[in-house]
Amino acid sequence: MEPWIGLLLWFAVFIGGSIAGGVCSSKNAKMAAGCTSAVFILLSIAVFYFTDGFAYYGLKLDAFYTIISILVAFLASLPLSVISNIIERKSSVQTEPFGFGDLNLTEFLFLFLLLAPLGEEFLFRGILETSLLVYGVPVAVILPALLFSLMHIVPLKNAPRKFSAIILISAFILGLLAGYFRAVSGSLLPAYSVHAVFNLTGKFTNK
Repeated sequence: MEPWIGLLLWFAVFIGGSIAGGVCSSKNAKMAAGCTSAVFILLSIAVFYFTDGFAYYGLKLDAFYTIISILVAFLASLPLSVISNIIERKSSVQTEPFGFGDLNLTEFLFLFLLLAPLGEEFLFRGILETSLLVYGVPVAVILPALLFSLMHIVPLKNAPRKFSAIILISAFILGLLAGYFRAVSGSLLPAYSVHAVFNLTGKFTNK
């Protein structure tokens, strides 16, 4: 598949998920996040199926890099999560959903360890990174990581600048690690693992 077609498909899935999230946002933020991620997943799977196939986009197992990615993600995410939570506690401005404080365990597991990592990794490391690999690994890893980070600006519009900055930096680092492991392994499983570990670390350092 031509790279420009992949980029168009990525944009279409992103817009579809964003519209769904906007429609659901009238209910509540949790529903909006769930709707967005669910549409990302469904539309991405459609792209995988109707274009080059699931394995082409990284839907295959790689146990070695998955284990390595979990360890690296924990070491990278822990200090970032501690810093963001220190800033959050010192601020009087509401910073949810990034602090996860208003989510019960079931909601957290469903939204932030399943739907969000799957949907966003399918979209950014599945469709987008795969489409950009023809231009080399640095471009394929850095550009999706940057766009992934910028995607978090809108939810942070009312957050303090320091908190916004550390979240955007964390998202960029998450994207770099997920993209790197996707590139070297050829699998989305390590990328998903990185994403889930970052979210999990954010949850437990928020206690």
